[in-house]
Amino acid sequence: MKSILIISFSDLARDPRVHRQILALRDSYSVTTLGLSPSSIPGVAHINADRPNGKTRRLFGAFLSILRLDQLFYWSHPSVKSALAATRNCDFDVILANDLDALPVTFAIAGKKTRIVFDAHEYAPREFEDRWIWRLLHQRRISAQCKEFIPQVNAMTTVCESIADLYASEYGVRVHTITNATAYQDLGPREVVADKIRMIHHGVAAPSRHPEEMIRLMDLLDERFSLDFMLIAHAPAYLETLKTLAAHNPRIRFLDPVPMLEISPSINDYDIGLFLLPPVSVNYSYALPNKFFEFLQARLAIAIGPSSEMKRLVDKHELGVVSDDFSAESMARSLSGLSADMLMRYKNNSHKAAPQLCAERNADLLRELIGNT
Repeated sequence: MKSILIISFSDLARDPRVHRQILALRDSYSVTTLGLSPSSIPGVAHINADRPNGKTRRLFGAFLSILRLDQLFYWSHPSVKSALAATRNCDFDVILANDLDALPVTFAIAGKKTRIVFDAHEYAPREFEDRWIWRLLHQRRISAQCKEFIPQVNAMTTVCESIADLYASEYGVRVHTITNATAYQDLGPREVVADKIRMIHHGVAAPSRHPEEMIRLMDLLDERFSLDFMLIAHAPAYLETLKTLAAHNPRIRFLDPVPMLEISPSINDYDIGLFLLPPVSVNYSYALPNKFFEFLQARLAIAIGPSSEMKRLVDKHELGVVSDDFSAESMARSLSGLSADMLMRYKNNSHKAAPQLCAERNADLLRELIGNT
């Protein structure tokens, strides 16, 4: 059995995309993972990468970036240094590198016959382009790494067609699309209660996503509608700010997040999965996130702004509503005209699409791609 190393400088048990890669490949390859924590998937060997001291590393990294010491910035990173040291005597047939920060060290680890597959996830050269500090400190280095390493990989994947086209246009490489579809769930759509339309939004509480607009939306909707947030607080103070902002509206609640693999079953009782994501960056413009597919597998109607990749699937499968713009007012107009019958039709369409838009289909694509690399 061929060996494969899956690298991601993340907490693997909480990284849904990498988790799905491991599940897809563990029966076909001898899988070893390298990351900040193990995946907890049985039968998978793991190499731990050192976790950097956040504040210290940020200050040191900023100093190196200002001086344009890009090589030192990258190779001095604790995760990169520990990954290189821990794999010094290892040999793998294939390395699957997740995100650009894993790609240079992948080439250092790889042997002469190692095949390298790069999962870019999103568009790295403009990943946080809405943040001036990122543009100042990191964009130059990341763009240079893309230009140097991407043309050398044996195969490449990303999360959607639009981002695949960006990479292909910029670097002249063929890029395959592996979406963030979650595992198929054996669920059915729950009946809609006409005077109690329950909406859910889950994910990370991030200022750049402007969840305040979804809070404001609830002041524009009638009493039929309620909204529950299930948010991961990377910045607890910001989550508290959101709760304070919503405190005046009894139809808004904040729930504790559930484990990654339990999301779709836990939200099956809702009617609508809601996501308004303003296009402040190219990756937000082309977002096709995990939550979209978790809404689908939960058999919900989907309500989104006009994000092109999500809109394409909503329109194709008639899954729900797409507002004209990303404002609360526009979404309120889209939602206010919904009847129970219309919502039930959208939920049934999610049920029909669930076997097609699931992780199992992507697992077949990933195995075929790596097998042919």
